[in-house]
Amino acid sequence: MKLVSSLPPLFCCFVSFARSMTVDRGFNGMKDRVITLGRGYSPAAGTLHSTCLRSSEPDTAVRSTIPSFDYEYFFHSFRHSASRISNFTASSAEERDEYNPQRWSDFAFYHRMRTEMEDPTSESRNFMASVIRVQMYYASAREEDTVLVDDARDLLDKGQHVEFLQACGPQYIRTVNRFKELAALFSYTSHLTATTGLQPQGFMESFGDLVNDFSTSRRSPRTSTRMDALLAQEYQDIDHNDVNNTRALIRVSKDAHFSQLRIQIFGFGLALNPDAEGSLNARTWQDLDKVMNYGFQAMANPYTGVVRSVEVIPWTTHIAFHRGMRFDVQIRDMDVCYRETSATCSGKRCMVDNNPTDCQNVCYVQNDNDPYDCRDGASCDPTAMPCYAENTSDVLTFTYAYEQNVNCAHRDPTRALATFAVFDEQYYRTNTEEQMNECPATQDPSIRVEETEFPAFLRQLNLMANAEQIVNMDMVSREAFNANDRLNQCLTVLYSYTDANLDRMFVLNRRNPVRLDRYLDLDPTNGDTTDDIIVREDFTDALGALRLKRLLTGDECLQGNATNCNLCAVNATESVDDCILRPRRYLSGRLLLNAVDYMRHFYRPCMGQLTDSYLGIPGDGMYTRHWTQLDACRDVKCMVQGTTWDNSTNSCVLPTHHTVQGYQPMSAQDLMESYCMPEFRNVEGTVQ
Repeated sequence: MKLVSSLPPLFCCFVSFARSMTVDRGFNGMKDRVITLGRGYSPAAGTLHSTCLRSSEPDTAVRSTIPSFDYEYFFHSFRHSASRISNFTASSAEERDEYNPQRWSDFAFYHRMRTEMEDPTSESRNFMASVIRVQMYYASAREEDTVLVDDARDLLDKGQHVEFLQACGPQYIRTVNRFKELAALFSYTSHLTATTGLQPQGFMESFGDLVNDFSTSRRSPRTSTRMDALLAQEYQDIDHNDVNNTRALIRVSKDAHFSQLRIQIFGFGLALNPDAEGSLNARTWQDLDKVMNYGFQAMANPYTGVVRSVEVIPWTTHIAFHRGMRFDVQIRDMDVCYRETSATCSGKRCMVDNNPTDCQNVCYVQNDNDPYDCRDGASCDPTAMPCYAENTSDVLTFTYAYEQNVNCAHRDPTRALATFAVFDEQYYRTNTEEQMNECPATQDPSIRVEETEFPAFLRQLNLMANAEQIVNMDMVSREAFNANDRLNQCLTVLYSYTDANLDRMFVLNRRNPVRLDRYLDLDPTNGDTTDDIIVREDFTDALGALRLKRLLTGDECLQGNATNCNLCAVNATESVDDCILRPRRYLSGRLLLNAVDYMRHFYRPCMGQLTDSYLGIPGDGMYTRHWTQLDACRDVKCMVQGTTWDNSTNSCVLPTHHTVQGYQPMSAQDLMESYCMPEFRNVEGTVQ
């Protein structure tokens, strides 16, 4: 192995790999994932990893650019009959477009308004909505100001590249896109009679003008007075002409009363600022003024908001990682050897008495054994100096003779090549070669060794691909063990009840909820037979808790009503006469053995080949070999979550839902995803 210092700049060879991707799946609106710049991510597995970047200042998080933003504000008012909910769904197309459920405040408004309009105690509900939306552009990490955290850098310095990728992921989050919303929903019930002379539409317009004043923070000193006047319940005679002309003070009589005013504030992606004065609670119209001011301050922070998407980029594009991996140092690849098969020479030949002779062992100093080197085609010419035989005073008849196309292969037994003046300008040689499978341990003049350097760009490409492979294997193996843990936790809950109690309860299907009437129509004991085969009705009908316990226990000894169990010997590893291996009797044991088999037969051999040495550098397989080149890693079925190892074929087997078209849930894994952790319903359909 040979390390050669690289002449190009540090970052010249990996610009083409600086391709990022934008990911929104698993991030858009998710509140159960902590998104920070510099945190590791695997696009193939969809998993988040540790945050391995920080600011160059100690104990400081990654700084980002201050993003631009788009701003949207709207105010909307409408009226509907509570007795006819269809009025809401039959509103104008413009209103339906305004209340797009894809927006968080719209979704909240929809459910609040629907609940209130279905209230049978009121005759009419009126709504006004004020919404401020801020859509941020991408905030990007300032990469010139970021460094690897100390622990991550130590892993690279020690050559623990696999450990770094397992901890930090194959890629990291460079930019984040966020949005925020602040919304206020006003609802009230009003009964406007003819004695007031006010029409509902006019009342709503006046009310809307006042709300709009608050929502846009453009309030005059008279705003609160006008609002108080509008909402006053005292009786006062109204001059209709004055109302129509000024629209400044509107009094509502007791006959045209205003009741059940509700103010609801919704904030999404706001910054928590304990030092700021105010809150998001409004009990009076004066409080609404403070709410809007506080809300604007909470939206002003450019680094907060609900995450919509992120941009991820490979670690190989970061200068600190590039330096830690020593991509600026070129690695000598395996030598390639070529064996000469034929050769011809043309030029001057050393001749004594017209016979070809070795140019290096023909002419000597008089009475000496120290020869001249005659390969330059001129030094031994008789006109320049006499040619003496070895240790004598005898002069030899030496000449240079020009010959063409003489067979002069290295392996030629006549050693014709040694008779040519190879340093003369008229000499030239042509040959043919064949590549050898491997280079010999000893030197051979007939073999040419060609030294090659492993391309830096190929090292980066292999590293990124192998990193995703490792993270995928980690995910599959971790999920296999987690499935066994979930099963045991689920069984712990089920076994904490007596069979008599379980026999009176159903279990809620979390993945595909069953209609409530199915719980009322069925008896929990229905279908709870001694049959341990999972059937379609276990997912389409209400499932009894006792049957779930039996299915998840998965005792292979229970075959119908049989009580005899054909168990293998205690230490048996193979089934003889269809006996049941003891570790595989229960479902929990079978899941655990599947996970262990995957680790033993695929994960471990693959990791061994990935971290093996191929060019004399410990662990260089991570970047000198692609996982598809390695026999232990190339089974792509082993990369699918839920796969199991089949010892009979020495390969992975895909889960059933990956191989059967129109597959219906029928496996123990489907049972766990649908019913664990168990939530019970009694025979009346109520939650226990």
